[in-house]
Amino acid sequence: MHRIEAVIVGWQAGWNKWPDSEDRDYSSVLSRRALLELDSVEVCFRWYPIHRAYTIAGEGLPVTHPYVNNTVLPSANVRKIMVADLRAIALDGCRLCIWEQAIQCYPDVVYYLSELFRHAILIHCDDCPGSTELKTERIASYFDTVFHGNIVWNRAGEHTSALYRRLGVEDAHYIALGTTGGFLDGLLDNPEGTEEGAGITPLRYGLSSALPGRKPFSLDDRIAALRRREYRYDLAFVGGALGDQRAEFNRFVAANRDLRIACFGIGMSGGPLTPRIPRIIGRPVAKLYLSSFATINIPFIGLMGTRPFDAWASGTLLFQHDALHELEAVGVQAGKHYVNFAGFGSLSSSIRHYQKELDETEEILRAGHALGEKLRAKYSIKAALASVLDENRERFL
Repeated sequence: MHRIEAVIVGWQAGWNKWPDSEDRDYSSVLSRRALLELDSVEVCFRWYPIHRAYTIAGEGLPVTHPYVNNTVLPSANVRKIMVADLRAIALDGCRLCIWEQAIQCYPDVVYYLSELFRHAILIHCDDCPGSTELKTERIASYFDTVFHGNIVWNRAGEHTSALYRRLGVEDAHYIALGTTGGFLDGLLDNPEGTEEGAGITPLRYGLSSALPGRKPFSLDDRIAALRRREYRYDLAFVGGALGDQRAEFNRFVAANRDLRIACFGIGMSGGPLTPRIPRIIGRPVAKLYLSSFATINIPFIGLMGTRPFDAWASGTLLFQHDALHELEAVGVQAGKHYVNFAGFGSLSSSIRHYQKELDETEEILRAGHALGEKLRAKYSIKAALASVLDENRERFL
């Protein structure tokens, strides 16, 4: 079996290294290895902690940390150390470089990727107007491939793959985000917790869509509870007050007296859902969904983020409207996997219909649950990586 050495560049709070703690010894991270078999290829992963360069340079917290803003540069010395570290890793036999979420990713660092590695992949799941300009616009062209988590990147319906072609990357692969970080733990009331879910996280578990030792969620039990009407809310929403549609929904919540609605998020009627810690925010979301009959997905940009996967995973009836026709591209169908609604004026009557017609509701919940699992496997990082390595086999032989 042919073996490829790969390095993942990024930052994980779970390392508990600086800047998340005072521990500045990254040796345990640098020595970590993980193997992944893909047909006739075995990939051996190692990790490069991007903040290590700051500690070597003796400089303070990374600029804009923990937010990504690649238009604000660290010192030239920090950037020089990043290049030197990556060069040492390449000289140690690494042929593939994977950069997570454009974290601390600067033009005069990634400029050298083509010289150091046979192939460079950017994994980024946060492209939208106002974000792309700060995170990926200046550095995308230095990568051979991008894995992206948004099907559309603006309200005009332009696909993210088209955006990357304009930025100079022809090879773009959609990856399904999966559930919100901590959501599966919340479903199963797992007190210990194992980070899972959105975007790049599967890389931390051998690029698998499932985590080790996790028992399955019982959809049968959930449907039985819905049939017994064991839920506190008719409708739940979680998300910030971004865009005209969410502002309209806020007004709908304030005026509606027919439905029991839980509406959480910055600027939304219920305020933020806490604790707002990215890797475990899914726990309270899961608890909310399990206490609700339905949830609504109101896009800021596109629909295919974590929200539909949360709904499908938890057996919560999903309401959304595919105005940009993005769902059709991945086989998500209105009436089969979710309920389409024409406007907030029809929402109450539609929810009441499905609360009454529970056989119809169960069909949608089961179809959505199965589809969520299928999409996570079909559009996984593992599947995308296998495709890239197969198409570029000659680079690694």
